[in-house]
Amino acid sequence: MRKNLAKYTRYKGTFTAFVEQYSHYKKEKEKIGTVLLKDVRTDKGKTVCNHIWVPVKEFSVAPRCGDRICFQAKATSYVKGYWGSKTLRSAPKIALDYRFDSFEVLT
Repeated sequence: MRKNLAKYTRYKGTFTAFVEQYSHYKKEKEKIGTVLLKDVRTDKGKTVCNHIWVPVKEFSVAPRCGDRICFQAKATSYVKGYWGSKTLRSAPKIALDYRFDSFEVLT
């Protein structure tokens, strides 16, 4: 969980992070590209979360793995977990988590 992100839900903050890797997931037969950001910190150096996935579409120019980026974003909450069939008992529990919204890359 990203409980430290909860503190940034009321305003848009400036953050830095390292680009770790690229991946994708399928949503209704469409591939959606994602970027894994590691060591996410505020502009003052305080650790916000150790990792977070962000859609590739948020980047006008795709950064390379290992690049340190600076961005502005607002944290929002969402309900995380599996909502499907009751037969999948090994699915993770449903919980509140946080993600970045209104994402804008600065460098």
